[in-house]
Amino acid sequence: MSESTTYRGLDLFKLIMAFFIVAIHSGLFTDVNNELAFVTIQVFARMGVPFFFIASGFFFSKGLAKRGSEAPAYLGRYEKKLLGLFAFWSAVMLAFWARNGLRANGFGWAFALRLAQTLAFDPGVFWYLLALVVASLFSYPFIRRGRGALLFSIACLFYVFGMFGDSYYGLVKDAPVVGDIYRAYFSVFVHARHGLPFGLLFFSLGHLFARNEGRLVVQKPLLCAAFVLSLALRYLELRVVRDRGLALDNSISLFAVFPAALLFILAYTAKPRIGDEKSKSLRTLSSTVFFSHQFMLELIILFVEFSSVQVTASLRFLVASTLCLCLFLAIRAGKSDFLKRMING
Repeated sequence: MSESTTYRGLDLFKLIMAFFIVAIHSGLFTDVNNELAFVTIQVFARMGVPFFFIASGFFFSKGLAKRGSEAPAYLGRYEKKLLGLFAFWSAVMLAFWARNGLRANGFGWAFALRLAQTLAFDPGVFWYLLALVVASLFSYPFIRRGRGALLFSIACLFYVFGMFGDSYYGLVKDAPVVGDIYRAYFSVFVHARHGLPFGLLFFSLGHLFARNEGRLVVQKPLLCAAFVLSLALRYLELRVVRDRGLALDNSISLFAVFPAALLFILAYTAKPRIGDEKSKSLRTLSSTVFFSHQFMLELIILFVEFSSVQVTASLRFLVASTLCLCLFLAIRAGKSDFLKRMING
């Protein structure tokens, strides 16, 4: 399969999953039907961030393979880009974070500590960038030495730790020592998905897919059947942990892995009839939506506060998505190369 066709599919699916991530944070359909919202957000939309981690691991691995002896310089540029994106979008969101912190803690040491924790460990959707920095740095020596299987094995251990700090937390929260370890982790990182317990597994999967790219071509009927089955298992797992009160959140669970991996393969094998330029635009738009939607949602909150106009969850999704699209078009039409870099993750 040609590289161009393959990656056009990935670009298209990136955009789809970016809008699903907006659905999570806007609460899409929670104003319509709880079960519809549960399936949309928890079963489908939660695949978004894992999909982006897999894609990042895939392209990072391919990038390293092309550089050879220049791999350290490539790693440096990669981390610099991620940290630059994080610094820019954190600056964009800083006023909102400060405002929320002042409301919760007032002005003082508690406010300063909470704001520092937000920037370092709980920066909204931008935790993804920090987790990607950590995952790529951790993975680099393993990838360079051809130890992808070992990397994946270690990532699985981190993921199991994350599962019991998230979807299965109810099983360990009252356990001596173990429960205390998780509470200590939360006191710093806030959520189990921050750091290595979540992103590393999917990033390492991306590396394995890059190393075995020739094997990713699977018969479509079989692939689709496996994907539907994995979604059904994901739904059943989520119902169990929800109904039994086990989950803190639903980000890290056993059956979150399989649909995300299969979705990536579906995207890889997809052949959308779009040209290279349109594919590149879709890729940039997906990054714009991913990075800017939290800012747009904060603007909507401000509008509601000052206007007293009620905005339903589904309308929030539509308005935030539209504002992201407008931002993309405005920056693309402008002359600022810096802003164009900041929306092109």
